[in-house]
Amino acid sequence: MAGLPTKKKTNDFEIPSKTTSRMLKNARQVARTVDDEHALKYRNDGTLKGNPSRATDLSSISKKAKKHSGRLEERCKELTAIINRTREKMKYLKSLQKECSDLCEAYAKVMEIVDMEGATSSCITTLKNLDFFIAECLESQEVRAKRNQSLTTMKELKTKLQKYLAEPGESDMDDGLEELPDVMKSSHSKDDDPHASAFLKKKTPIKHDVQALTGLKNLGNSCYMNSTIQCLNNTLQLVNYFRSDSYRQTNCNRHHGQLVYEFAYLVKDLWSGEHLCIKPELFKAAIGRCQPKFAGSKQEDCQEFLTFLMEGLHEGLNKVKVKKQIQEQTNEGLTDEMAAEISWRDHKLNNDSILVELFQGQFKKTIMCRTCSKQIVDFETFMYLFLPIPNTTYCTLQDCLMHFSAEKSVTGNCLMPAPNCGENSDTFMKLEIWKVPQILIIVLKRFKMEGNWWTKIDAPVDIPTRDVDFSRFVIGPRPKIYNLYAVS
Repeated sequence: MAGLPTKKKTNDFEIPSKTTSRMLKNARQVARTVDDEHALKYRNDGTLKGNPSRATDLSSISKKAKKHSGRLEERCKELTAIINRTREKMKYLKSLQKECSDLCEAYAKVMEIVDMEGATSSCITTLKNLDFFIAECLESQEVRAKRNQSLTTMKELKTKLQKYLAEPGESDMDDGLEELPDVMKSSHSKDDDPHASAFLKKKTPIKHDVQALTGLKNLGNSCYMNSTIQCLNNTLQLVNYFRSDSYRQTNCNRHHGQLVYEFAYLVKDLWSGEHLCIKPELFKAAIGRCQPKFAGSKQEDCQEFLTFLMEGLHEGLNKVKVKKQIQEQTNEGLTDEMAAEISWRDHKLNNDSILVELFQGQFKKTIMCRTCSKQIVDFETFMYLFLPIPNTTYCTLQDCLMHFSAEKSVTGNCLMPAPNCGENSDTFMKLEIWKVPQILIIVLKRFKMEGNWWTKIDAPVDIPTRDVDFSRFVIGPRPKIYNLYAVS
């Protein structure tokens, strides 16, 4: 899922000053209109003595319009002060973010050089100290507090700006002006006079009801990262977990904790509804610190990035901090249901996170010796369903699933952990889906080995997008119906 097309960014704080100037101009125009009508009546009648009530009305309305014009000037000054304060806050926040970003980028570049050219032990020690220093800066409560305070202040200022634009002095400006349209009806109507209609019309701010419709700017060749983020950013169960701050209940370790927190900040920004697009520099810097492979600006594989990101988030959010020794499971005499349950229980003893809950399922792996028919059954967890593509010109998702579950023969190389009939016995292996997760990630294996070369399989694969039923290919608990919502 690619980022949204970017447009030239508009300075949000130039709009209010122009708007208030226009409103002030309209207010003054109304005052002049009232004075002009007053003069016109005087010229037509020669004198206002014949209609003293009318003269009093017009004089009173003229004074009120001038009074409101003055009040609008005061509001314009207040609005200008708010704009100036907001600009100062923006400068501070940008400088703070730039300092952290520059540190991260410098470290990532140094590590990239080290990976390519090697380094002395003293240099590596210095780099590790620098990495620790950067991490301390990013995790500093003081820096975080200042950043959060600046963001809060900016949101408050923005709310004030929107209030000024949405209700430009409604409590002040409507006071005593309800008679204005009636008195002016003889020579001007609201429809005929654009200045009067603009002055009296209530300004309504534009509201964006669609959230998360936010693009990601490309940082070099980072489309592999951006498309992966957008897929996860539309996984609502995961998004709700981060937006509700549930991740803060987990005591993240320093290494993967940076990744968790930066991903959380990025998700919240993408769902704030305040940006057309975002430049995910801090998140990419955190990725580069955890895995230098993704620190540079080279093109990488989105599946490799997804695997690294999911594993990093899992390790950062894993509630199990001290891994337990799990005794090797033997399933002899157990039903598949019992064996699968024990395997899942043992897995959860060392792996307990939102990633396991949402994205992990189970395979049933069967290995059998063709000579003695001895059979071994094992259950394994998976987070990605890697599906081979049949070597045809066209196939469906069903074809890929059938190919995946097909029995695979191994001749002359026994796969049994403890072979009874010798190491050269023929065996077969069958991998079946026992249980699918709430959210199923399918990876199409588009490369195959031919001789000493990898070749790409370009055959199109027809994948349905709604009401996909995997019951035929799942041998354990009956799966729910799936809908496709993200593709990278």
